[in-house]
Amino acid sequence: KKIEAELLATQQKLRLASTAASLGWYSFEVTTQVLSWSSELQSIVNVNPNEEITCDRVAEMVHPDDLELYLAHIERAFRKCSDNGYRCEFRILRSDDEICWFEDRGKMIYVEKDGVRSPRIAAGMWMDITDRKAAEENIRDLNKSLEKLVLQRTELLDILQYIARVSNEAKTVDSAIHAALERVALHNGWLVGHLWRLAEDDSGQMESSGLWHMRSEALPRLPDLDKFCQRRGEKRFSSGEGMIGAVMKTGQPQWVEDASLD
Repeated sequence: KKIEAELLATQQKLRLASTAASLGWYSFEVTTQVLSWSSELQSIVNVNPNEEITCDRVAEMVHPDDLELYLAHIERAFRKCSDNGYRCEFRILRSDDEICWFEDRGKMIYVEKDGVRSPRIAAGMWMDITDRKAAEENIRDLNKSLEKLVLQRTELLDILQYIARVSNEAKTVDSAIHAALERVALHNGWLVGHLWRLAEDDSGQMESSGLWHMRSEALPRLPDLDKFCQRRGEKRFSSGEGMIGAVMKTGQPQWVEDASLD
């Protein structure tokens, strides 16, 4: 009688709670192995009201990636019979193929003899927490983006401070510019880097500065590099012409598959 009274009181509380949130209650009787779901729980999980709900059927609904977690959660709840109840979050594959997140909260009603607790009835609720999980994921993505921006800003600040320092120490403008090129190329992992500048004849064209960055493995990997550098040193670009001209025109980075064909 006491167990029945506890179960009835728990079910009444859960019915009241289910009217205020997207949740439904359930109960499982250990002796009869009967699992009961409320109509609210059947609705939010999207199962046929006339379908018989068994423990095996519930296991089929749980997302395969979460099944081991869910079964361990159930086993632990029956084994411990904790007065603090039990709680678990997992995904469900609904009959309409939608994947939803649920939180299972419940309490084990048990009998105790000689200090040993034996479960009799598990009573609890499932709450749809899909929206909450989506919000948490958005917050995590936002934090990752912010961390990335902070890291980029820190790296950029380090580069600018380095360039400012070597510029003060450099004896010529070209040596300062070359040091800046080396630092930028190193940061971006470039195999080869080349600096272009406005021609001094007021033509508005870009010409080679003659300043290059080349990693030690560049020549072995690019056997025609010397010829490429010579051709680039002789070439000029007007606004809109080739990759260099496109940068002049748009003010934006440009990409080509093969710079030797540009």
